[in-house]
Amino acid sequence: MHVICDKTLKASIVFLIVSSVGYGLFIGVSDGVSGDVTIDNAITSNLLLSGTHDHVLYWADNREEIKNQFNPYVKQFSSFGCIDHPELRKLLVNDGRLEETAVQAAIGSKNDMDAAYKLHKYVYTSIEYVYADEDLTSTEVLFAGEGDCSEKSLLLVSLLDAVGIEAYVFDNNEHWYVFANIDGVWMPIDSTVDDFYYVYKNWNHEGVNENYLTDEQAFMFNEDAVLFNKDWCSNKIYV
Repeated sequence: MHVICDKTLKASIVFLIVSSVGYGLFIGVSDGVSGDVTIDNAITSNLLLSGTHDHVLYWADNREEIKNQFNPYVKQFSSFGCIDHPELRKLLVNDGRLEETAVQAAIGSKNDMDAAYKLHKYVYTSIEYVYADEDLTSTEVLFAGEGDCSEKSLLLVSLLDAVGIEAYVFDNNEHWYVFANIDGVWMPIDSTVDDFYYVYKNWNHEGVNENYLTDEQAFMFNEDAVLFNKDWCSNKIYV
């Protein structure tokens, strides 16, 4: 009788533990799908539903939609009729230390998407988000180990450029982020959030995309050029 009771008791305890974990997972999935949008909601949902977050699989499933959404948007930017911003372009510095960092951070990448994913993760995790009141070059940001959205974006663009991925810093007056040309697809990347696909997922989400407002987007730049929004450009007077 004691053996049977012990077995029954153990079975009951295991059942309660499994039930509790299952309920917790259910709540997690519900929050990720229908709750308030947070940086990691999408990742959390993928982890709970599939057991892993495969950024490569996500790219394969959403590549064409990303291309259709953002390639036409980026095409509206041009240097025609607008002034240069050499003081911004000179902040993008590619020296030996930065190139070495880029190669090491992207080591083992199977393609450009995988390299971009790893470089974004590197900037997000290694550069502490701290408000900066002075202009730092991308190399200075690397050595400082801290910066805000502008510094993080400068560094990410320089790292992407170092591994041969075309990229621009985007400035919409309120927030800086990055657009990278990954195998012909213009991919928006925010180095201040953990989710590589965060901008894409929340571009049209009310209350979230105030940092990515299309009608306020002024210009983007890299080391070689500054490209302006044509509509924005046509309504400005330059000196």
